[in-house]
Amino acid sequence: MIYTIGRALMRVALRVYYKRIIIDGIDNLPKDGAVILASNHPNSFLDSIILGCHMPHRLYYIARSDVFNSPLKQWILGKIQLIPIYRLQEGIENLDKNKDTFKRCHELLGQEAWINIFGEGICIQEKRLRKLKKGTARIALDFVSDSNRPLHIVAVGMNYMEPMKFRKEVVIGLNKPFDAQGILPRFNDNPAQSILAFNNVLAEKLREVVIHIEDKAKEKQVDELILEKRKKIPTASGFRLENTGIVTQLVAFTNQLNASDSLPKAEGILQERGKTGLAKLFFQLIALPGILLNGLPLLAAKKLTQNKVKLKEFKDSVIVAGGMILSLLYCIVLVIILSIINPVLILPALATMAITAAISIWCYDQWTNNK
Repeated sequence: MIYTIGRALMRVALRVYYKRIIIDGIDNLPKDGAVILASNHPNSFLDSIILGCHMPHRLYYIARSDVFNSPLKQWILGKIQLIPIYRLQEGIENLDKNKDTFKRCHELLGQEAWINIFGEGICIQEKRLRKLKKGTARIALDFVSDSNRPLHIVAVGMNYMEPMKFRKEVVIGLNKPFDAQGILPRFNDNPAQSILAFNNVLAEKLREVVIHIEDKAKEKQVDELILEKRKKIPTASGFRLENTGIVTQLVAFTNQLNASDSLPKAEGILQERGKTGLAKLFFQLIALPGILLNGLPLLAAKKLTQNKVKLKEFKDSVIVAGGMILSLLYCIVLVIILSIINPVLILPALATMAITAAISIWCYDQWTNNK
């Protein structure tokens, strides 16, 4: 129940924070059987939230164990289907606890569950695929070795066009799955070679759906060219778009830039400032009622993030999740107050808030030229 309610609330929060979520390769998802969604990890727990809200199947998640640092957190995180993984930085004495984690994953996969695992083992906000750790391979290969059952591995590319910016895009690529049973040599015969072979296959699949900027020295320039390329690709209107081919185009374009000795200059598309003067003022005035009625929780979430969150990888996640929680509390307090004053006012007030919020978001997109 907590998972279902949280998923519904986060869907609303994502629609507010992001202009568009593009999911290419949705038809590649298996129709049945156990699945591991093996993803890159650029944006903290927001990666899991976005996948959980937009995959057709209920997900379980592997999460670092240090977030399970109190009984209350253990209970809540368990209810939203997080499973702890113990890393060396959490203490070598805890590594043995991963046996329970692997056992739990095997039980779930035996029930044809879907598990989301971040194979890089660390979250860094950049357009780059990092070296894969052994955890995904061990869980997958140990399962197929013990159960002699197929296990679909789907490489997932999480690509944030302009992270830490309001009303931007997430572009997700889902590659064709491969069966962990097909990895040779068999895990029982040579575990080290089997893990290496698995990671080689998975890395190749991820490279086809992850925007990867090879040279860090040219990262800013290449990123500008990628954003410029994206703005030139026409898309249909709507919040969620599927199978647009955008991931393939952007990955191919990035690979061309990686292979090029000299980079072209950006054409200035990114310098567009949106509407100015009277047009901008007009949209801001129309947006004002929605901002006044709904803006306090979002402002508080933004302020909290600025003051408390140091790592940029967590900023989007805290703003989205914090904004959703504070907005929910804000509505609850409002309902309590109105129920005391006059209960008849509750539904009109909530409807007015929702309508004005939608108008404000539309106006923001207009005055910023957010296409």
